[in-house]
Amino acid sequence: MAKEYEKRRKVEMERAGAGLPTDQKATRIRTVAEVTKSLSQWLRVESPDFQRRFCDVRLGVVDRHLGTTVLSDLTKERMRE
Repeated sequence: MAKEYEKRRKVEMERAGAGLPTDQKATRIRTVAEVTKSLSQWLRVESPDFQRRFCDVRLGVVDRHLGTTVLSDLTKERMRE
C-alpha cells in the first residue's frame, strides 16, 4: 500500500512539474451550481433560519446567472457580466 502511494505521489509531482493538472477530474470540473448547492445544504444545518433564507435567495441569483460556469473559467470579467 505504501509503494502504491509513493508511485501515485511521484506521478502527481511529475505532472505538477510539467504544468499538468494533478487533481482528479471530478474535483477539477465543478460548476458554480454544484458549489452553491453544497453550500446551501451546509447552511441548512449550520445557520439560523434568517441567514438560511437570505443565503438561499442570494445563492439562487448566483446560480441563475453563473450556474453553468465551470469554476476554472470564473474570472472578474465573467462575474461582472
